[in-house]
Amino acid sequence: MAYVVQGSRGGKILIHEGYRYQKNRIRLNAIHWRCWRNTCRAPLRTAVFDIQNAPNNIDVVYVSEHDHQEDQETIDSASIRQRMVNHVSANPEVSGRQAYDNVVQQVPRNERDSIPTYDCLRSSLDRTRRKHIPPIPATINDVAINGRWCLTKDGDQFLSKLDNGWGIAFSALGRHLCVWEIVMTYI
Repeated sequence: MAYVVQGSRGGKILIHEGYRYQKNRIRLNAIHWRCWRNTCRAPLRTAVFDIQNAPNNIDVVYVSEHDHQEDQETIDSASIRQRMVNHVSANPEVSGRQAYDNVVQQVPRNERDSIPTYDCLRSSLDRTRRKHIPPIPATINDVAINGRWCLTKDGDQFLSKLDNGWGIAFSALGRHLCVWEIVMTYI
């Protein structure tokens, strides 16, 4: 049985009998794969299928011998890494370290030797997290709080009211504070 997983750089990797293969080329009647190790390059051929929506069981037409041991530890490590990236994508409010710790706790004891260190994954997890969190606004014009901004006489924006569930905060430019005091007495 062969199946396709996503690689760390977004490419598709074929897994077959404990070995990893990268796509070499696509022909009319077959997809040609090769071992991912530079020193081996053992070929494998499958029937044509949609790589983006690959089935869980892919028929292998031809496979050659490898000159190295199985890549099962690398495959397990990549699977754990992908679970961590998926956890960060689903919960971007969680730090990379928290996501790492959450996934490590769920890994069965027999697979714990394959867990990559946090230092190896930190930048990848942080990069994934940044994709899902909006950037910090650089200017007041970048802040989007619909219906909460007012304009001064000079055309400057200021936040007029913010209700966060536990209190209401009013803010204004310094020269307008006396106006707010008058308004507050009438509310």
